[in-house]
Amino acid sequence: MDDNEREYFRQQLAALDGARRRWRLATFVLLGAIGLFLLMSTGTLLTFGLFQTQRLREARAAEQEARAQAQVVEQLRQAEQQARDQAEKAEAVAREQVDKALQEARRPKKETEQETKAGDKKKSNK
Repeated sequence: MDDNEREYFRQQLAALDGARRRWRLATFVLLGAIGLFLLMSTGTLLTFGLFQTQRLREARAAEQEARAQAQVVEQLRQAEQQARDQAEKAEAVAREQVDKALQEARRPKKETEQETKAGDKKKSNK
């Protein structure tokens, strides 16, 4: 092997060594970029998951509160309906009593006096 070949092989080795260093550097840079990407995506997913969990809890609490309010509203509606029914019954009873009193007031006096005397006689016979 002569000096020219040795020089040629030395240049080739130097070029290959430089290329190898560049590929190593590129590999480490890309590895770091991939690691950074994975770290950021994992952090994002965890943060998003925590926020989603918090939102889900808030939504469930709001749903439970809405159901409780709906139940209270339903109970109030039922109580109102019962009060209306009782008021209608009381009104019907009062109307009957008023009608009965008006009918008694419209009867001729003689009939009422006769009924009163008949009632008095029955009491005295007993």
